[in-house]
Amino acid sequence: MVEVPFYLLLKQKAVQQYDVAFHLLTVTFPLAKDPKILIGLAQNIATAQESAMEALLGYERTLKLIPAYGSSFASKLSIFQQRTAKRHNFSPELTNSLVKLREVIEMHLRSPQEFPRGSRFIITDRNFRHLEPLSVADLKQHLQQTKTLLEHAERIIRS
Repeated sequence: MVEVPFYLLLKQKAVQQYDVAFHLLTVTFPLAKDPKILIGLAQNIATAQESAMEALLGYERTLKLIPAYGSSFASKLSIFQQRTAKRHNFSPELTNSLVKLREVIEMHLRSPQEFPRGSRFIITDRNFRHLEPLSVADLKQHLQQTKTLLEHAERIIRS
């Protein structure tokens, strides 16, 4: 039995999460029109992005192009931004998308109050000083950045 490298499994997971997010955005949300779906969509996109990033890091670590890195998101992101993204000329929007979605998910997990407003989903902090709206347009941009990241990962790992 041939063992599949872990970075290929991560890339496959990223593609699956992207497919789920794409379906949520293009089929489920237009039918249901429930803004609460947007947080699930954001989580799927963030998972796809993080899995693609980890696949690239794993691939480059296997080739000894990058040093060992920690298991935290911050350490992975740091190596990704400093080494992988620079080596492959990734756009700053791509890494910004990773950071922004991670912040939204973390805010969602800490938020005491969330509510739909129109076609957006609003996440608030405890004192309502910071409101984070999730809109379809924002998530479409993040999904597009995810698609770009997956295309880069496919090209890099295949070569």
